This record gives sequence, structure tokens and C-alpha cells, in this order.
Amino acid sequence: METHANVLQVSRELNTRNGNPRWMLLIGNKPGTAECFYTPCNANWVQAHDWHTFVGRRVKVDHRLVRGKNTIERIRICL
Repeated sequence: METHANVLQVSRELNTRNGNPRWMLLIGNKPGTAECFYTPCNANWVQAHDWHTFVGRRVKVDHRLVRGKNTIERIRICL
């Protein structure tokens, strides 16, 4: 699935069992239409980003459902 929207909020979640960080991004075009998206567990590319720089930016997110949560597979900033 694919979503185009603004990143409204970013927060750090608990680490995975292996000690790798997880992030939650609140993404939506309007405050009442926001959805939560999570970074995947133990994916090395997650540590390469400064996630707080995404706040306020328009992004394109490729995602899938994993255990009932929207899990990010790829994220790109739209110019």
C-alpha cells in the first residue's frame, strides 16, 4: 500500500528484544485523519535516519500490515 501525507509527530517506541530502536510516525493530511505507522523490527535502515527531521514534511510511505500495525517498508520525502 502507499500513502502520501504530512508527518505530524514522531516518537520513539521501546527497543526490540535485540536492542534495536523502533519509531512511530503519526502521518495525515488533517488532524482528524492521522494514522500511526511503525518502523520494522530489527531493520538496519531505521538507524540511518534522524526521524525528527521528518516532522512537518510531506512524505510518500510504502507500507504493509504486520500484526495489525501499519509497518513502513520505504519512506521518501516529497519535494
